[in-house]
Amino acid sequence: MLISTVIAEAQVCHLHISGSIRDAENALPVSYVVVGLKETSSAASSDSLGNFHLDGICAGKTYTLVCSRIGFQTIERTIQITNDTIIDFSIEFNPAAFKTVDVIADAAPKQNTQVSSELVGTDLFKTRGNNLGESLKSVTGITTLNTGAGISKPAIHGLHSNRVLILNNGVRQEGQQWGNEHAPEIDPFIADKVTVIKGASSLRYGADAIAGVILVEPRELGTKKGLSGEINLVGMSNGRQGITSGFLEYKPAKFNGLSARIQGTLKQGGNFKTANYFLKNTGIDEQNFSGAVAYKKKRFEATVYYSQFNTRVGIFSAAHIGNLTDLSRAIASETPLESADFSYNIDRPHQKITHELFKADGIIRLNKIGNIHINYARQYNIRYEYDKHKPLNDSLAALDLPALQLEITTHTADIVWEKKMQSGWKHEAGINWLHQANTYTGRYFIPNYYNNGLGFFLIESLQLKKWKLEAGLRYDVRDLDVFLFENKNWTSYNHNYANVSSSIAAHFQPSDKWNILLQAGTAWRPPQASELYSNGLHHGVAAIENGNRNLNEERSYSVISSIEYRNEKLTVEVSPYINYMSGFMLLSPAREPTLTIRGAFPTFNYTQTDASLMGADVQVKYALHRNIGLKAKTSLLRAKDKHSKEYLFGMPSDRYEIGVEYALPKNKTFDETLISFHTQYVNKQWRTNSANDFMHAPDAYSLFGVDITTTLHFGKQSIKAGISVSNAFNTAYRDYMNRFRYYADDMGRNIALRISIPIESHKNNS
Repeated sequence: MLISTVIAEAQVCHLHISGSIRDAENALPVSYVVVGLKETSSAASSDSLGNFHLDGICAGKTYTLVCSRIGFQTIERTIQITNDTIIDFSIEFNPAAFKTVDVIADAAPKQNTQVSSELVGTDLFKTRGNNLGESLKSVTGITTLNTGAGISKPAIHGLHSNRVLILNNGVRQEGQQWGNEHAPEIDPFIADKVTVIKGASSLRYGADAIAGVILVEPRELGTKKGLSGEINLVGMSNGRQGITSGFLEYKPAKFNGLSARIQGTLKQGGNFKTANYFLKNTGIDEQNFSGAVAYKKKRFEATVYYSQFNTRVGIFSAAHIGNLTDLSRAIASETPLESADFSYNIDRPHQKITHELFKADGIIRLNKIGNIHINYARQYNIRYEYDKHKPLNDSLAALDLPALQLEITTHTADIVWEKKMQSGWKHEAGINWLHQANTYTGRYFIPNYYNNGLGFFLIESLQLKKWKLEAGLRYDVRDLDVFLFENKNWTSYNHNYANVSSSIAAHFQPSDKWNILLQAGTAWRPPQASELYSNGLHHGVAAIENGNRNLNEERSYSVISSIEYRNEKLTVEVSPYINYMSGFMLLSPAREPTLTIRGAFPTFNYTQTDASLMGADVQVKYALHRNIGLKAKTSLLRAKDKHSKEYLFGMPSDRYEIGVEYALPKNKTFDETLISFHTQYVNKQWRTNSANDFMHAPDAYSLFGVDITTTLHFGKQSIKAGISVSNAFNTAYRDYMNRFRYYADDMGRNIALRISIPIESHKNNS
């Protein structure tokens, strides 16, 4: 939590000091520790995870860091700064310290005007091996839309797909993204931190971030000299998955400012298992890699990055059904019509996907003018979809070709200027450009198209002692050219959209115990080609989907707030929100399924209405003892069609979670040992019209889980290890947000073992 009271603008004062504060006895994070610099008036306060961050640090200077909090011994440490520095502290409890306290600096507000949550450190480690959607489920207000046990994508306050913008290493992720399939093609192992920004955040990131933004952020390059890295090993019982991932970084001592990283992940899993049976043909095979080179100087820095995500994923074969009678039987049956044993084989139906990302960006620091950020990226996404059955023609069947091949290439460029003033003002302006081309081969589902976009934004913010105020305006234009083969001729259709987004926000911190944030804004989203023109089998979800060429722009008017209270034992955060959406586009079930030459499938149609979504996220944490903590959280959502007065289809039901965490005292071998037990209750989705669905909403369910993490020390080598058990009692259940709930239960018990081994061949700069 950055609360620096000084915004540095010296020529070379652009470095950072960050780190964590932990209790020397039990290794628990210690919040509200004031970290100050004796030589300046800068200060920061550690957050709930014990993390602190100081900006505006000058290269080549020596600083004295002072860590102070009531009830703990004060620590001083002198360091010389040459690069961005990470330094950790262990502070000892001292009751006598309550008698005298040295005030290092006055606390100032967090530099954030958006409701956000971070997944870092141990919390991120506990998700290793999961896909991005599953990794984010621990964040309050985040649910997932699943397609069986292996495919999921994140939803923020019930909204997903093109309403949630994902930035992968600073680049907006573009691919075949629509509906509740086509999960983000991102390797979560690249992330050192994942940030979820809730609410309409389109001013900085684009016209379509109506629900929010997810930032997948790798660790910063070039923070340490020499060779370093990490090896991650994960094994999971369900699906008998094995995952290996690692990275190596190198920063040569002779070439100051140059650094490089290579990273890779291998993942393989077989058929997933519910509480009572295996899910046929649900294996996964994944190979990913990335590389980056960075060059950093005082006035300039540049990075070149390339990544490739490759996966082959089986589609649950019991969801692809041959006739209407069997489809009715499958939906009515308690078990799938096709049985299976465990297997690593991936048969038809399946998908093969490759996603490439190339990025080049740079920062130019001009003393009086400010900083200029320049970013260019090219993404290439290709998807092969193999139907359950090969063509009847033997010669065609022998070729084993995909039924559908989709290719999409996206070019993006961003130029952003920002200037921080000593008076507390910050100016930010930028231009975003996008060009996208989509082509298909084989059976039709979505058309060929060109998608072009241009956006301009301006944001002004003012940092005061207890307040931060922000206001912004954005203007976007979109041009969509669609090409269809109709009546034996190619026909083109053009759609032009242009509109304005705006927001105002205020963050008030009356004391170090209270944080109050309020954000109001309006954003818009043009309809996508899939929403306008899809027509046919959506392979991954085993459904027929029909677009609607009459769809208009979607407009959101939202207010989201956060009220947080903290003291030494208790933390309470309440985040209510309301979102009125004009022209809300939704995919609704048709009354009857459709029979095609490829089988019988449920049918869904794109429609448009006005809708209201309101709800709240609530978190409570309480330190019952120095070693024992309790936590509870809930997410509530009410989403209604303003015209029919009915609740909207496909929205998550109420969910509640409680847990207890115990920190073991450290010894010479074990450190940072945490044991947590948690249980989640997900209510039945009563707020939906089951008469308009193909089956009633599933019953409520409860899941119990256990997490154990520790750091082991063997001489100078440390190893982080963890074991987690999800659905520990092997409960049979179906989740309303899983499209394959029509055919099968959700995943049963899963035991995951995680090991992370750091590689160090140098000493920390500190």
